[in-house]
Amino acid sequence: MSVDYRLAPEHPWPAAPDDCETAALWLLEQAGTRFGTTRLAIGGFSAGATLAMAVLLRLRDRGLADAFGGAALHVRSERSDPRRSADR
Repeated sequence: MSVDYRLAPEHPWPAAPDDCETAALWLLEQAGTRFGTTRLAIGGFSAGATLAMAVLLRLRDRGLADAFGGAALHVRSERSDPRRSADR
């Protein structure tokens, strides 16, 4: 499932993680009957990785994180940027 979350600047933070959390909670309730599985994962690439981690932390705070596996792909940092020289 892919979430069509609200984007900034029209919808400032935390609109995007709010939308993603809402989708995760819906999926938690509906996955078994609609998709025939309760094995769930949240993941994202780049900005989506930030959203995935934000949602997993929110789910943890609700005591629901154990229901999901998670993957954050390519959280960008200066260390992970191949364009940066090692001698800087």
